[in-house]
Amino acid sequence: MSPVWICLMCALFVLLLAARQRQNYHLLRQQKKKKGRTRTMPKELMQEFIGKRCSVSTLGDSFGVAGRITSVEENWIRFEPESKGRNPVLLNGDMIVQIRLLPEKHK
Repeated sequence: MSPVWICLMCALFVLLLAARQRQNYHLLRQQKKKKGRTRTMPKELMQEFIGKRCSVSTLGDSFGVAGRITSVEENWIRFEPESKGRNPVLLNGDMIVQIRLLPEKHK
């Protein structure tokens, strides 16, 4: 065999091995979720954000939405955006990436 074929076979082997490891990782992750080993949002920490102006960033959102957190129940957050005409929103705690306190607006 020529060296080119040997290199191609090694590269193919490495790619197949990496794909198999990724598949195993996802299977293990799904099994852990099914067993109830999910993370929960700490309610004690969320209590200091209730009623204050803050920015909430979720997984699919780059910049976040400004508004007020009105209540926290189990893993859900009731959020009222500052934008006029927008209704209150329920956010899943697992989808939240960051919550930042914002300064109150000067009147």
